[in-house]
Amino acid sequence: MTANAQPEGTTTPKPVPHARPEPGAPAAGKPDVTRPPAAESPDVAGAPPAPSSHAPGEPTAPTTPSPQVPDAPGEPPVQSPGASGEPTVPEGPGGSGAPSPQAPDVAGEPEELRGSAPLVVARGLSLRGARGWVYRDVDLSLAEGGLAVVSGEAGSGRTSLLLTLAGRMRPTSGGVTVAGRSAPSAIQRVAAIGETEGVNELDDALTVAEHVFERRHLRAGILPRRRTRRRDEVAAALSPAGLDVDPDTPVGDLGPRDRHLLGAALALMDRPLLLVLDDVDRGMRGDHQREMWTLLRALTEQAGVTIVAGCVDGAPAAGLADVEVAL
Repeated sequence: MTANAQPEGTTTPKPVPHARPEPGAPAAGKPDVTRPPAAESPDVAGAPPAPSSHAPGEPTAPTTPSPQVPDAPGEPPVQSPGASGEPTVPEGPGGSGAPSPQAPDVAGEPEELRGSAPLVVARGLSLRGARGWVYRDVDLSLAEGGLAVVSGEAGSGRTSLLLTLAGRMRPTSGGVTVAGRSAPSAIQRVAAIGETEGVNELDDALTVAEHVFERRHLRAGILPRRRTRRRDEVAAALSPAGLDVDPDTPVGDLGPRDRHLLGAALALMDRPLLLVLDDVDRGMRGDHQREMWTLLRALTEQAGVTIVAGCVDGAPAAGLADVEVAL
């Protein structure tokens, strides 16, 4: 028997594995292969019932649906929205809608497997400027909770590399992922940067408390009318970085170590997975540089954050850092 109408999107009729039997027909536990596609609707008049090996009135033994029924030969399995196998999920207004629970925003990585992969991965990362290569062919793999050193003199491309790892600059070639995210806008949501020259320098004329309040309330999109419990709020913001200073101290009066830690504390207010710092040895002697790296190592454990820090000389971080990239 040949059907006159075919289901939309097909070229030749084929058996329908999920055809519903007519009222009174026994459940045979397998598709009705004698019925054309048009018989999917139970309201088609005159459709013959499915053949049965049971005599009328004879009870039918309960059967378990065949495991081949959902995936009949020649038909693709049903997929939920967002599970198309694409490596990334569209972001922003241009996306095709919210991703399904089976397709997290971490590209190609299920939720339960995220902790098993490195948090930061860079492969062949390169940036070319108007005067040539800023940095070239950088490889980096850093586990969650790790500490990495990027060392290099001024002009080595160190700051540009750090900004690229934090999603603030786009590389010319190669790629970087942070927690599975590869688009710069997506990396920015999980990476924060401390004080970086020419990018987000602290204001020497403002106090520590003023920097904390500015960061807290501008992030929320509001400015407070009154600064209640000022010292308590400042202390709560500084404690993750291990910084204990008078909130009324102007930033210009802070020493190099405390200034670096204030920049880190302000960045940690965003609760990032990755904290990127630059020039952490600026203005410090060798023994103070070692102390700074010890504080950063402790910060990865106490705040549960992964840190990539830039410096001129990476030697004082020996034995404390997990990875070093020398430019």
